[in-house]
Amino acid sequence: GKVLALIGPSGSGKTSLLNALSGRTSIDSGVISVNGRSLTGTVGTTGATDDSTKGSSSQVLMKRFVSKVAYVQQEDIFFTHLTVRDQLAYTAFLRL
Repeated sequence: GKVLALIGPSGSGKTSLLNALSGRTSIDSGVISVNGRSLTGTVGTTGATDDSTKGSSSQVLMKRFVSKVAYVQQEDIFFTHLTVRDQLAYTAFLRL
C-alpha cells in the first residue's frame, strides 16, 4: 500500500477535493481524471456536462471509481468503545 498526505492551509480546498473524489459532492467545474482518463467529462458552471449521454463511459468509470474510494472525516462520529480497526470496519460496513 501507499500513504498519501494532502496538506494545505485552511480554506484551500482539501475537503472539497476529497468530497469530489469520493462522490459526496458534485463538482461545479473542471474534470476529474485518473491516469489520464476523464471520469467526469468537462463540467461547466451550470453543472451540465459535455458528456450528457446517460450511461456514458465517463459516468460508468466515475461510478466504479467512487465505489472504491472512501475516507473518514476528521470530525466524523466515532464510537469510543471501538478500536480503530473495529471503527473502520464498522464504517466500511455502513457504506455497503
